[in-house]
Amino acid sequence: MDPDQRHVAAPRPPLWGPIVCVALGALVAMMGTVIHRFDVAAIPVGIVIALAVSGSGGVVARAWMGYPGLGGYGIGWFAAVLALAYVAPGGDVLIPGAEAVGYVWILGGALVVAATAFAPRRWFDDTARSPRVDA
Repeated sequence: MDPDQRHVAAPRPPLWGPIVCVALGALVAMMGTVIHRFDVAAIPVGIVIALAVSGSGGVVARAWMGYPGLGGYGIGWFAAVLALAYVAPGGDVLIPGAEAVGYVWILGGALVVAATAFAPRRWFDDTARSPRVDA
């Protein structure tokens, strides 16, 4: 190893990255809250789309910033969902507590976001691998 390269530190991620991930989590949660009750011919496609987008956002945050980004994404997602679950001053509510789809959105979404933390590390690794030689 070259002595000059021995003390070269890896580049540090930008400090604003987790903050952007918080905003991404809040944006995804707001969009999912609006769409989660949508259904077509009694098929709940809205909750499926909302959960898929929430999981995709978690994967993007982890791939971009690692666990700090995923943590920020989860905080933003959960804070936005909880804020939108409360009754508005006019009496409107976006996540009704009397319907199962509301519980599926809150709890299922939190589980989907948390599940991205347990995704295999190799999905997020950018190092090149040598081609596999089958003998």
